[in-house]
Amino acid sequence: MKWYLAGAIGFTKGKQHETWRDGITKFLEQRGHVVFNPLKKHWPSSMGDARNYFKKLREQERIEETRGMFRRYIIPSDLAMVDQSDVILAYIQKGIPVCGTYGEITYAYAHGKAVFVVTNLLSPLLPNWLVGCSTFIFHSFKDFRRFMGERS
Repeated sequence: MKWYLAGAIGFTKGKQHETWRDGITKFLEQRGHVVFNPLKKHWPSSMGDARNYFKKLREQERIEETRGMFRRYIIPSDLAMVDQSDVILAYIQKGIPVCGTYGEITYAYAHGKAVFVVTNLLSPLLPNWLVGCSTFIFHSFKDFRRFMGERS
């Protein structure tokens, strides 16, 4: 199967946005799956690190430039990866804003893709829209791995 990894990037601390993706990529690839990671897509090297680039634009209140760059580089390539995937795996963390992730989840659902969610949010705090678009919800990566057949 082909998996797209969705989750916060712009508002995570340190390398949180990379760490979980690297771990789950290894897990899935060891089982013969293909993984699409939005952190691994082509980005003009002259702009440096995309996450920091957009953070600086926001801090400088350069909204039009942010909008244009997102429409040119981020949204089309992320949705193309969702199109190529069979399943979207979304990581929703308490206290970390996600916007694009919810867009990708809705897009995947509307296109008949399975949506697996890993979250540390308690069930009563899960948005109804997220629940409605999801195929499965797991409250830890350990639960997800167990579901996928890993034995400790």
